[in-house]
Amino acid sequence: MAPAQAVDLAPTARGWRLTLTRHGRPLTVTARFVVDAGGRTAPLARMLGHRRSAVDRLVCRWRYGVASGDAGLTVTIAEPEGWWYTAPLPEGRRVLAFHTDADLPVAKDLARAEGLLARARGQADLALLLSAVNFQPVDYAEYCAAHSSLITATAGPGWLAVGDAALACDPLSSQGLFNSLYSGLMAAGSLRRALAGDGGAFADYEQTMARVVDVYRAQLAAWYALESRWPDQPFWSRRHVGAATPIGKFFQPTED
Repeated sequence: MAPAQAVDLAPTARGWRLTLTRHGRPLTVTARFVVDAGGRTAPLARMLGHRRSAVDRLVCRWRYGVASGDAGLTVTIAEPEGWWYTAPLPEGRRVLAFHTDADLPVAKDLARAEGLLARARGQADLALLLSAVNFQPVDYAEYCAAHSSLITATAGPGWLAVGDAALACDPLSSQGLFNSLYSGLMAAGSLRRALAGDGGAFADYEQTMARVVDVYRAQLAAWYALESRWPDQPFWSRRHVGAATPIGKFFQPTED
């Protein structure tokens, strides 16, 4: 059925009627249950009236390149206005990425591909690594959202959200893939229970995902707290536990 785009979702007496467009033509399918695995956009949950809440403005700008020598090293490096990530890829390739907040001037300064590489070479440790592996960019700079975000509900009567559609994770947490696999596994169990007539299966799934969010926010706060050199810089001050900003409230540790 792929590629197709969901355009409408409506309840029926037996479940759902989902309208798609495929190759420019409408296509209607029916299902007893639906699962929103649509990533950060959460298209089905949005059609049901649920909204996403972005708790920060993290964005990522990156470039792919080729490398040689000891290209097996993965590195994360903090700087006053964000943090860097570089890692090896198959076939002698490497990715170079910088994370910052979309509203900070540096985000606009790095709009050009040359700006990203020039800034990377201004970081002493990062410059040494890029030189050691002879990093040579081969593609244009890319840009994407990387912020933490939550959907107002991860489940409801006859539907579930999984992966980024339920909880989109900050890359620093290294929890995105785990969240996708875990939520998918939990959703599968809930669907099996629901098919067997268990009316509480989806409510249990939503409670499980609420606990996942609690653990995620505590762990992410702990990761950002490891960097304390620039407490007055906007990027880092926003992530301090106790900050007055919405992200500061999000990072407040949960009470037992």
